[in-house]
Amino acid sequence: MKKIKDTFIILITTIVLLELVSFVVLKVHFFFSDKYQLEQISSKKTNVSRSLDIFEKNSKSGEIKVHKESVFPIKKNFTTTWVTDEFEMDISTNDKGLRENFTCENEEVDVAFFGDSFTFGHGVNGDERFSKVFADTDFGKSFIVVNYSYQNGFQSEHYEYYFRNNTNLKPKHVIVGLYLGNDLESDLTETFYDRKRNELEIPYRLVTNDGFLRNDPDLYKYPFRVLSKYSFFGTLVLKVIYRTKYRDSLFDFYIPNPPNSVSLETGKENLLENRGIKSLIEMDKLVKKRGGKLTVLLIPQNYFYSNTSLHIHKELQNHVAKVINGDNLLKSTRKVLSDLGIEFFDPSLLLNKDCYFKSDAHWTVKGHGIVGSALSNYISKE
Repeated sequence: MKKIKDTFIILITTIVLLELVSFVVLKVHFFFSDKYQLEQISSKKTNVSRSLDIFEKNSKSGEIKVHKESVFPIKKNFTTTWVTDEFEMDISTNDKGLRENFTCENEEVDVAFFGDSFTFGHGVNGDERFSKVFADTDFGKSFIVVNYSYQNGFQSEHYEYYFRNNTNLKPKHVIVGLYLGNDLESDLTETFYDRKRNELEIPYRLVTNDGFLRNDPDLYKYPFRVLSKYSFFGTLVLKVIYRTKYRDSLFDFYIPNPPNSVSLETGKENLLENRGIKSLIEMDKLVKKRGGKLTVLLIPQNYFYSNTSLHIHKELQNHVAKVINGDNLLKSTRKVLSDLGIEFFDPSLLLNKDCYFKSDAHWTVKGHGIVGSALSNYISKE
């Protein structure tokens, strides 16, 4: 009995210690490097995070309650600094929850940018985003330019819902960023959209008390779904596995944000049947009906320019040159938009490997600068 008692005490003590250590690690963001710790101390920034914490919990469970004024609930008048191993970006939102340093009403907007993390400016400061570069050109200065990311959601069905319900938004130009890495497949699977009923749901994401987006724990297999709900140690283990090649084994029926399927990436699918393209068709109609013009900004994946951290299906990673030179999603998207008569701007020939972060799939300051200037030049000649 004494041995059993001692073993039980050791076991309980170990569990408690694991939970305490895991709690501390998760709270202080163990993954910070010494370099960034020193920078944060010297800069005296009050809110520094390893993840993006701008989202606002608008339900008790953390489930995202979509509103007509805001697909994603965003904290208003909020300031934070997001740090990773590749970038440090300052983020401030205005009293409408937008990443702008001014406030205006929808009725005043001349140029509206819609898009996901690329358009939001993942990895760069607010004045470095391509929408701000556009606004600062001689052409852009004559307009009131507003970037609605992330408030507008993260894929074209979200933008359509937002635009459809904000009838007072009647810009001369609407520019929609279309990231070809997930906007036409994996992001669509995260959304339930009933156009006729005007109902939109994003069921697989939750917002934490601290303002982070996370996967719904119910997506994980047992016992991971239980551990992620009730154990700090389990949450930490999940975070570590999530960053490895074993990530997919964590999930039960749905894997968040996987690479495009081989058939989509190699241009084998009929994009006229794609929900994302159908939504762009609807957006084009809505914008024209309000007297404006839609331009789709095509955002190619990093594999066109780099050999590292490729955002492409694992079956295609050793055949990248063949994909680039043969049929691919960029070419098929260009063709379907041309056939539909939807205006688009393709910056792929202007970009290079320095326009993308080495490990991250997003644009650097250089990429945003090139795209913002070129886009302004393109729109001015329409």
